[in-house]
Amino acid sequence: MLINPYSYAAAGPVDPSFNNVSLLLHFDGANGSGTITDSSPRPKTITRTGLTPRTLTTTPAPKFGTASLNNTTGNGPITAPNGTDFNFASGDWTVEGWAYFATFGLNGTFITMGGNASGFWAPLQVQFINNSNLRCYMSSNGSSYDIVPGYGMNLDTSSGLNTWHHWHVTRLGNNIYMGARGGLGNTVAYSGSLPSPVTPIIIGGNYVDDPSGGWGYLDEIRITKGVARYGAGAYTVPTLPFPNS
Repeated sequence: MLINPYSYAAAGPVDPSFNNVSLLLHFDGANGSGTITDSSPRPKTITRTGLTPRTLTTTPAPKFGTASLNNTTGNGPITAPNGTDFNFASGDWTVEGWAYFATFGLNGTFITMGGNASGFWAPLQVQFINNSNLRCYMSSNGSSYDIVPGYGMNLDTSSGLNTWHHWHVTRLGNNIYMGARGGLGNTVAYSGSLPSPVTPIIIGGNYVDDPSGGWGYLDEIRITKGVARYGAGAYTVPTLPFPNS
């Protein structure tokens, strides 16, 4: 179920909840570029970390636009500063994006929202692990993953390599939903509040200078505060880039 679909104007698709978007990364640019822009209504400065920071790539073909974020090499994920835009508290929210797996032999993290210096006990972390399982971890106390200790959705190794997959984690009311490729993975009931992130928002790693890599590519990352874009059951996979207005 798509809670908040696109609407359309003469100039193209419009997001009715665009003002709720906290982070919007299209990863568009030239091959090898290190310039990464946040297209949200309150743009954040995106920082590349590590001795060999992540760059944009045009190969393989991005899901949308001109490039994607290369997570096959490098020890430096990208970061955005934390702040009120990422303080979800007890409200609805949606974290989503596209991932392309070049291999299932390595674990990889899509996003870590404010864990400690080693990337643990974040209010929210999304990764794939054990060859094909999309998983989410959530902590309310900063010392354990007490909300969601690691539930997941299998992405099917028989058809999952070398193609783009949409994924999301959504809170709607008192439920947390995870979905991928139009299907629902798991649902966890939670009525409490999430703490504010205490460290930067990290894309493509667990922590700043995370040396992990080698698994694939990310495209079209969007974080929406206050809006549940998906719900229980199957959902409609986006067919266009996320709108900039």
